[in-house]
Amino acid sequence: MIPPMIAHPDVRLISFTGGLKTGETLAKQAGLKKIGMELGANSPLIVCKDANIGVAAKAAVTALSHQLVRIA
Repeated sequence: MIPPMIAHPDVRLISFTGGLKTGETLAKQAGLKKIGMELGANSPLIVCKDANIGVAAKAAVTALSHQLVRIA
């Protein structure tokens, strides 16, 4: 079943943030509409100017590796 907001003819772009399974379902239902998605397994990180770069890099790699393990 396609949700009414996706099926509505005035909707030209679908933006979604969430899990991979739901994103795949929405992509299949969207047809030819444009889609922008931010799906699971992303580890955004802000590094400030005064940060210890070594610590920040290690934190980024550690966070990413934990995400990949959780998905696999």
